[in-house]
Amino acid sequence: MKNKFLIILSGGLDSTVCAYLAKNESKYMEAITFDYNQRHKIELKKAKKIAKLLKINHTIIKIPTGIFQNSSLVDKNISVKKNKISTK
Repeated sequence: MKNKFLIILSGGLDSTVCAYLAKNESKYMEAITFDYNQRHKIELKKAKKIAKLLKINHTIIKIPTGIFQNSSLVDKNISVKKNKISTK
């Protein structure tokens, strides 16, 4: 049986590396990206570009806007929390 992969492609470095490695393992690959009305629309553009470069089918799934309404992911008026992590 041939390997088949479904990659969640965010447009970031981690998912890009995973997509590239999976592409080397199989010709049968699909990518999906979630559009949740994120602040950083560049992620969607990058995901499209990466899928095109790797020659893989790419589907963008629109998530209803209200799901993340109280999140800094979608609302620029909500600041991103910054926490210090102890390395001790």
